[in-house]
Amino acid sequence: HKDKEALNLTTRQQEILHILSAKPLNAAQIIAQLEENPSIRTIQSDLAHLETMGFVKREGKARAMVWKLIDVK
Repeated sequence: HKDKEALNLTTRQQEILHILSAKPLNAAQIIAQLEENPSIRTIQSDLAHLETMGFVKREGKARAMVWKLIDVK
């Protein structure tokens, strides 16, 4: 069922998942790896959407927080 949901993701959200597949990163590090350089707000919104859909989760608090992929088995 994850594949069907993936079709509803924007290109940028799919790119975020690809970036996070390498290692957990914070929002600023994710932005640095994206081609279009979106705002932090945009990325936070994308990450919240991906979290709601069960693709990613947050770890840590405040400035030490990173995002990581949820392993799908």
